[in-house]
Amino acid sequence: SERDQAPRRERMMGWNDATYVDPREDVEGRTVCGREDASQDKKTKKGRKKKNRRMRTEEMKRMDKLVKLRTVVEQLKAHGIERFAGEQIARRSEKGRNPWNKVVVYGLGHVATSDVALHQLALAFLLHDILRKANPKTWDELLCYDPAFDESDRRLLQQAECRVMERPDEFEGHESEPVLYYMPHCEGPVYDMVLRRRWNLLALGDTAILGNSFRAYHDVWNGSGCKPTHANKPTEVLRIAPYTTEIDIPDPNHLVVGAFNNTSLMTFPILRLKPAKAELGLG
Repeated sequence: SERDQAPRRERMMGWNDATYVDPREDVEGRTVCGREDASQDKKTKKGRKKKNRRMRTEEMKRMDKLVKLRTVVEQLKAHGIERFAGEQIARRSEKGRNPWNKVVVYGLGHVATSDVALHQLALAFLLHDILRKANPKTWDELLCYDPAFDESDRRLLQQAECRVMERPDEFEGHESEPVLYYMPHCEGPVYDMVLRRRWNLLALGDTAILGNSFRAYHDVWNGSGCKPTHANKPTEVLRIAPYTTEIDIPDPNHLVVGAFNNTSLMTFPILRLKPAKAELGLG
C-alpha cells in the first residue's frame, strides 16, 4: 500500500523533506562530489608520472656519463698519461718518500653537463687507480669539492664512488699526510688556500699539486707585460714557485679542448725548500 511504501521513499530520499538535494549533485542533477576528487587524483597521477619520467631521464643521462667516463679513462691511458703518472710515483719512491695516499680534487665544475669536467674527472680516476696499486694505504675514494656542484653533479660523483665533501678541508687529515691535489684550472687564490694549510717543511714535502703551472703564474706576475688585478694575485704560489719542481703533463687536446692545457705536476722537494726555510717562514 502507499502507507507501506512511504518509509521506503523516505529512505531512498535520505531525508523526510522532499526538497532534499544530494550534495553530490549540482542544481542540474549532475554528480560533482568525486568528480573534483577524480580530477585532483588525475592531476596528481599526471604530476607523479612526469616526475618519474624526469627522474628516469636523469638517471639514464648519468649512466651514459658513467659509461663515457670509463671510456675516457681508457683513452687517457692510451695517450700516455698513465705512464707519466706512474713514473712520478716511482721517482718519489726511489727518493724514499711514501706515495701519496689521498687524492683530493678541487674545482671540477659541473661534471654532469660538461665534457671538459668529465675528462678532468677521468684523469683523477686514473691517477687514483695508479696510486692505489702503488700504495695499499691509499683511500678507497676520490675526495671532491666544488661549491658549484649541484644535485646532478653530486649524484653522478656518488654513483662513481667519489666522496663529495661539504667543505674543502673535511677529510684532509694530518697536515703532513702525503696528499695529491688535483686542481684543474682553479683560480690562484684557491692554490694559495691549499699551500697555507700545508705551509711547513714536512707537509710541503709530502704535497703534490696537479693544476695550473706555477711557473706560468710566476712569469705573468714578474714579467713586464700587463698583470691581472691585485685581488687575484696568488701570493703563496709566487713565493714558493722558485723552489718548486714542475713537470708538464701530456696534453691530449684531441680528446677535448681546454681540459689539460697549462697543466703541470708541482712538487716541493725538501732539499730545495730547506735553504729558504727562514725566508719563506716555514715551520
